[in-house]
Parts: sequence; structure tokens; C-alpha cells
Amino acid sequence: ADALTRKYARRSASGPAGVQRILFTGIRSSEDFIRLSGHLQGIAVVRRITPVRATPEGLEVDLELLTGMPGFRRMIDEDVLVEAEGGIEGVTPVFQLR
Repeated sequence: ADALTRKYARRSASGPAGVQRILFTGIRSSEDFIRLSGHLQGIAVVRRITPVRATPEGLEVDLELLTGMPGFRRMIDEDVLVEAEGGIEGVTPVFQLR
């Protein structure tokens, strides 16, 4: 059974589960924060949201994801969030709240 699983199992393009630090920009009011929080809580791959730091540039959070960043990127609503950076490896992803 293990040999068959290795042979026929599809690899997930969504990436490994884990904690990912993300910077969210465009949060100008408590209403924006509530809208961002509600959107993140509604995404199936987000298990936990932990705010890390709030700066004039934006809000840094640690997201515990059931998938990697590719899976998260596929699940976000682009009417609410848009990725500001190109997803460069080793750089904190930045998402702009619309």
C-alpha cells in the first residue's frame, strides 16, 4: 500500500502547513482591522491569527496555516486583499487591504 501511495499520490501545490509572518497594510481604522480580521477568520486554511506588531507601515501577524503560502494566496478574496510584493522567498509577504 505504501508503494502504491508513493507512486500515485499527487503532490500538493499548496505548500506545507505552518506559521507564516505576514504584513498587512492599508489598515487605517478599527473598522479596517475588523474587516481584515473577519476576512482572515473566514479563510478555511487559516487556523490561528496572532498579532505581532503594529507600526505606521502596517500590522504584522503570524498566521498558522493548514497549507503553505500558495494555498493561502489561492483562498484570499482579491476584492479585500491584494499582494503588494511578488512573493519573494525569504521576504515577509505584504498584502494591501482594499
